[in-house]
Formats: sequence, C-alpha cells, structure tokens
Amino acid sequence: MSDTQQSTDTTEPLFTFKETIESGRGLVATRTIPKDTLILKTDDLTVSLIYHEYRKEVCAQCFAYDRGTHWRLRDSRTGFVFCSGTCFETWIEEATEVGLQAWAAVHSFVQSNRRQDENMVDQSGPRPTASDIDNEWAAAGAIGERIVAARNPSSSLVAAQDLAALRKCLAEATNVDPLHLFVTGILDAASHAHGTWAEHLALEEDGTPYRSISELQAHITSYLHLLAILPTSLLSVVTRQVLQATFDRASHNAFSLRPADDADEFLGWAVWPSASYFNHTCGPNVRKARNGRTWHFFALRDVALGEELGISYLGGLEASLDLWQQSCNLTIEKTSNRAQYKGILCIPSTLLKRAAAARWNMPGAAHDVSKSSTSSNGNSKWSTQT
Repeated sequence: MSDTQQSTDTTEPLFTFKETIESGRGLVATRTIPKDTLILKTDDLTVSLIYHEYRKEVCAQCFAYDRGTHWRLRDSRTGFVFCSGTCFETWIEEATEVGLQAWAAVHSFVQSNRRQDENMVDQSGPRPTASDIDNEWAAAGAIGERIVAARNPSSSLVAAQDLAALRKCLAEATNVDPLHLFVTGILDAASHAHGTWAEHLALEEDGTPYRSISELQAHITSYLHLLAILPTSLLSVVTRQVLQATFDRASHNAFSLRPADDADEFLGWAVWPSASYFNHTCGPNVRKARNGRTWHFFALRDVALGEELGISYLGGLEASLDLWQQSCNLTIEKTSNRAQYKGILCIPSTLLKRAAAARWNMPGAAHDVSKSSTSSNGNSKWSTQT
C-alpha cells in the first residue's frame, strides 16, 4: 500500500491546489512553512523504467546505483538485480505471484528473442498526429484480437488465422525498454491493493507523445508481444487504453532516476502521481530528495502563506546548460514588468520541453509545468541514450 502524506507536525494542511499565472495548476502554501519543514512524503510509484543498459547495475526495488557496479544478488527468473537481501525480499512480496509470472515471461521472451531492436527506432520524420496514432492502434487492435483468440480458443481447435497472427508476432524483433515500462503499468492497473492507478490516470496526458511513426510502431509491437506472452489472467488489462496511459501520463510527469549524488547519469525514470503538481521554478523554495522508492520534499527556505511551492527540475549537468539558463532568463524578463505570483518564476512548458529535449531522451519531453512532477529530462528513450 502506498504512503503519501503531508508533514505530520500539524493537522492543518500545508498546501492546496490552485491555478497559477504561468503554469496552470500548482501547489500553494496554505500557511507559513518554516525552512526545512517536510512538506510531502510519498511512495505512490505507478510506472517505472530502468534502462536496459543499466539493468544489471540498478536495484529493481530501491533504484540504488553504485558507479556501474553490477549487483551480485540476481533473480534468475526475472533477470532483475538487487542491492541487498532486504530489497529482494521486499520486491518479491510486493510483486505478487502474477507479477512474478509476468516478469518471468518477459525475461524468458527477451532471452530467447535474438532480434532485439532497442537501438533501431528511427526518430526522424514528422511527429505522429492524433489521427496517425488512432489509425495505428486501431490496426493493431484487430491483430491483438487474433492473438488473444489463439491463446484463449473458444473450442479445442485454434483458428489458422489466429495461430498465424500469434506466430508472426512472436517472430518480430523485441524492444526491451517499452516491454518493461508497459508491464509496470499493467501490473499497477491490475492491482486493486495499491490503489494508485486512478491517481496515475488523473495526471495530465500528452495526446501526441511519440516522436516518430517508428517509435509508435515499436510501442505497438511491444503491446502485441505482451498479449502473446503474459499470463492469460492479465490479458484483460493489456489494452490500448492502459498502455497509452502508461506512456502519455509519464510524458509530462516522470521523475528521472539518478544516482544518490545526483551525478550526470540518467538511469531511467518513474512516476509518483501525488508529487506531480510541483511546478519548476528558476528560484525554488522546495528541495527534493529520494530515498529508495520514497520522495521527500522540504521547504528550502521560509515559505509565506499563499506562495506557490516550486522545485527545480534540473539535475546533474543540466543546471549549467545554456538552454536552461536561457529559459530562466526569458521567464524572468517576461515577468519583471508586472506583478509576479508571490515571487515564484515558473518556466512555461514549451521552453522547458525544448531545453529538456536538447539534453535527454525521455517520454514526451519535460514535465508539463501545468501538472508536473519533479524532474524532466527530454524525450522517450527507446533508442540510443545520450
């Protein structure tokens, strides 16, 4: 069960949601907040992705990373590694039996499928429109129905067309990262114990999150692969709606996963819905810190009643990049001749996305500052890491 809470030193809420001048919906202080006050603590993680090239170096439970060291504790069924026996036991307990079956199926499929095209997604060409996306998914839906029929035949005989669709699907090259991302979404959507999927769906969606037709098609191929390999008890959740929501909500709301020292190493990303309303600001009054799967947000200074709570999305070398500085300077110049919103300067989402896209490959681009979470690092990472 996820744990999300405001500071426990008082029963009075520390913040509320409010429409802001620059950035849409954000968090605003409902009382004076002293420096170093814990404003929010949350572990309501919904979807996550550890990039394939780091999967032997990042703990699957707490995301610990030790400068490229391969963790020795490895689960042979799923291929995941863990930094300690405690993390391994916790992960096994939270994964549930059907989750373990799902991860084992994906690992077995990836190991047996030698045609992995994770670095072959062509990012050139025009960005797919909403119509392009609908057409591609509609065509995939018909194929998906045949795959499901082949795995759950209505009689003892499997129709030749259904079996052919299944075999053709299994012969297609696999793309490892979207497979892993989608399984996290499927398992969260299927789990009623955690209760976080509804919070994930409430996040701002990106109607056109794919950078190219090739990327869209890679996601659809992963969807068909999952229909072909996951436990049949999960097939009702392996839908276009769940997979698109997994990705398009992450597009504007994902936290980057970095080493504990915030080094310029980008290990993957994840979504914590309850923390996704902190907007980016050039002068943050909130600092963030991750401990395993839990994020803590503290007052960086004394915060006044009515002041918007803002964080910096920057990490690693991003803070020194010219594009980030240009974005902040433009925002400061834009707001210098009129009343500011209680002193906080939030970068418009278009500038933030352009700066992020220039640096990282991550879903969509940066966090949407109208409904965002803490870190933002560019477009989707199904191809080559920067």
